[in-house]
Amino acid sequence: MRDLLTFLAGALILLLVAALAVPPLIDWSGRRDLVDSAISRAAGTEAATEGAIGIRLLPSPRLRLDRLRLGSVAPDRVSLDAAHVRAEIALLPLLHGEVRFLESRAGRIEVKLPAGAGGEWRLPRRLLADETIRRAWVFESVAVSQLLLTTVEPATGRTDQLYAEDVRAEAQSLAGPWRLEGRVGETRFGLSSGEVRPDAPVPLKLSFGAAPQMQAAFDGRLGFEPGPADTLLPSLEGNARITAPAGEGGPLTASAAIKAAGRIATADAVGIEAGDGPGALRLTGSGRVDLDSGRLGLALEGRRLDLDGLLLQARAGEARLAQLRPPAGWPLDLSVRLDSVAVAGEELTGVAVRG
Repeated sequence: MRDLLTFLAGALILLLVAALAVPPLIDWSGRRDLVDSAISRAAGTEAATEGAIGIRLLPSPRLRLDRLRLGSVAPDRVSLDAAHVRAEIALLPLLHGEVRFLESRAGRIEVKLPAGAGGEWRLPRRLLADETIRRAWVFESVAVSQLLLTTVEPATGRTDQLYAEDVRAEAQSLAGPWRLEGRVGETRFGLSSGEVRPDAPVPLKLSFGAAPQMQAAFDGRLGFEPGPADTLLPSLEGNARITAPAGEGGPLTASAAIKAAGRIATADAVGIEAGDGPGALRLTGSGRVDLDSGRLGLALEGRRLDLDGLLLQARAGEARLAQLRPPAGWPLDLSVRLDSVAVAGEELTGVAVRG
């Protein structure tokens, strides 16, 4: 019995040493078909790797890939392209059928989505219904240096793109709930979502730090409507708000009810309040954003405006108000109607301005 236990202990030690030593010695790039097949089975979709491949089994499984593509390269299919991928997986949860990514890093990830003629995303219904995205996959920490979301219109080849940097994310599964934070240019953002389901809207919260003392937030829902050829068309609706505390130029608040589908977004119940005291500005109205033409439209109205007092406050807060300017090259189609305007000691009534 003692000899048998000694043999088993020795065999176990040899297996552990092999698990530590053998994988680095294997040329995994020469066994790319085996690796691609394993990743494809685990992800439930097509998978292809390029460049160097590194695998380590102990003390916890680690995978290193120069490049990984999930999904088809066809423009009418959803795909993910990742570069410089590093992933560490918890060992014990694997025994229970759970894949828990302890730490994952990527230099660049691009997600491509097919779009319709109106710019609407077209997601395959099976993508959200497939249990692949609801498997026991947990992402404790994901870091991406560059994250891109690209929509491609197969008929014309037109592409639109959203870009973020220094993204940090965590999720309970591919379907969520998700928590992300990162930056777009110099602006920090945070995003949290509920679990993605094809038959119910997904709660969504987004916040931006537009300036040291200015915050923008969106609280809404992401829905999925049946589309052509067995696809789902995402739509977004909710409430957006921009706030800045009292300071130079007085307080500032802007709010609206937003609805977006494709490349068009509309804003109802728009409310803008700026300044305080006699020079306070109070406007209500509606708006529209057209990404195809790159134009912003606002139609506003109010009761009375003390223009002299407002201009004094606006000059004091000019630096902060500059943060609200439209993107470069985007004209603003503005229409304002006021019952009365006080300027230079005079009272003007029925004022309408458009530009």
